Amino acid sequence: FFWCCTLCSVHLLLAWLGLLTGARHALVWIIEFMTTPGHLLMIGYWLCVLCLGVRAALVRAPKQEDSQTSTSARVKGLAARCAARSRARLLSTRKLYHLLIVLIVVPAALCTPRLLQLSLALAAALFAALEAVRVAHVPPFGHLLSKFTLRFTDDRDSGTIVLTHQYLLAG
Repeated sequence: FFWCCTLCSVHLLLAWLGLLTGARHALVWIIEFMTTPGHLLMIGYWLCVLCLGVRAALVRAPKQEDSQTSTSARVKGLAARCAARSRARLLSTRKLYHLLIVLIVVPAALCTPRLLQLSLALAAALFAALEAVRVAHVPPFGHLLSKFTLRFTDDRDSGTIVLTHQYLLAG
């Protein structure tokens, strides 16, 4: 049901955007806009930065075992050291995402601001859709998204909805 409603909504949105842009279809306009030579170069740069940054963040992020060890350790000193190490790794990982967004946004703002506007809007929509899938535990991705997101959250993201990634885009 969720996927059917999503597909219908996306189709209606694309048709409406097509009317606004005067293109045959909004998806055609987006593809034509993004495949101009300067935009393709920027998109290639973004993909390289994203691949390197996400890989570094996944390596740097606290492991699931770190948080379990800190709560199940019998010695208070060991538990405190594990918890502090896990918090420090999480903080440095979150700062890595800040660096990643700066490396993506600043060159695009200087060279291709309209592409940046479109890309940020698409990213915000994608993040909102993924968060809805995660919160609703929509199969098959809801559980996987929750498990992945858990590695990067702390007490500031203690509610049902995690908005940190949206704040990072807005910010």
